Formats: sequence, structure tokens, C-alpha cells
Amino acid sequence: MLSLFSKIVLFGLSYSPLLIVIAIENYPCWKPAVLAAGVICLFSYFTWQILQKVKQFNTYPLRIDDVKIDNHDAVTNYLFIYVIPLLGLDFSNAKNIAVVIFLVILIGYLYIKNDMIYINPVLNILFGYNIYLISSESRKVILLSRRKNADMNRIHYCNAFMIADNLYLEDHQIVN
Repeated sequence: MLSLFSKIVLFGLSYSPLLIVIAIENYPCWKPAVLAAGVICLFSYFTWQILQKVKQFNTYPLRIDDVKIDNHDAVTNYLFIYVIPLLGLDFSNAKNIAVVIFLVILIGYLYIKNDMIYINPVLNILFGYNIYLISSESRKVILLSRRKNADMNRIHYCNAFMIADNLYLEDHQIVN
């Protein structure tokens, strides 16, 4: 399972596109946008390291009885949970910035506590992971996989790393 630090890094990565938008929107010079891009690169590097470390976990054969593509729900959740509440905020004074920091900390706490690390568009954009809701042996789990949607409907088993309760990362080696 992922460490608290890993979950915090993934949370930071999920907010990185919003950081660039806020930097461009609120600061007329290019320096904050470059700084934001640097932060994204840093979070992306740490995420890559986390994904490499996950490969050291034990794999589990995951039986796939039914597949639901969950990317659309994740995008909707991302927009309503992360983007919309923060886009309309004014960053012109310390009070408003304190409110934003409080909201980010609150959302981060919920994100980490509820293992919502899969709600992260950068995992798809930079790393190619899609989100699937899998029915497996009378329970539902979330699987992050690089497989295309059509490929997921053709497989019945896969090896996966358990990265949180009911959250798996496929290692892309099919078990019969």
C-alpha cells in the first residue's frame, strides 16, 4: 500500500494543472507560470518514482467479472471537487489566500483519507492510466490500467498491485 507521503505527492500532482491556471490568471508576468511548471515537473518526477516503487509490491491475480469505464465520472469529480471551487476565488489579499489554503488542506485530507488518488487527470495525461470500475469476486474495485477500453472488455484476469483499499494498479501481465 502507498505511504502517506506518496498519497500527498499524488494529491499535489492532481492540483498541478490548476496551479498553472491560477498562476497565469493572477500574475501577468511569466515567472509564476514557469515556477508552476517546475512544481509540476517535480511532482511528476516523484509520481514516476512512486509508480516504480509500487512495482516492488506483491501482485495479486485480479479476476475481472465486469468492467465499467470510470474516466468520465473521475473527470466530473475532478472538475467539481478541485477546479470549480477554486477558479472563482480572488487571490488579491491574504485573507482570500488563507481561505484557499484551508480549502486545499481540507480537500487534501479527504482525498488522502478516502484513497481518492485515482481522481487525478495527470495520471492519464502523463502516465497513460485509465480508470476502470471492476466487479471482481462479488466486490467492486478500482483498477488503474494503461489498457484501452476495448482491451479491458476482453480480459478476465490481470496481475495488479494493491495500492490502497479497493484500489489496484495493473502491472500489464495477463494471467490466463
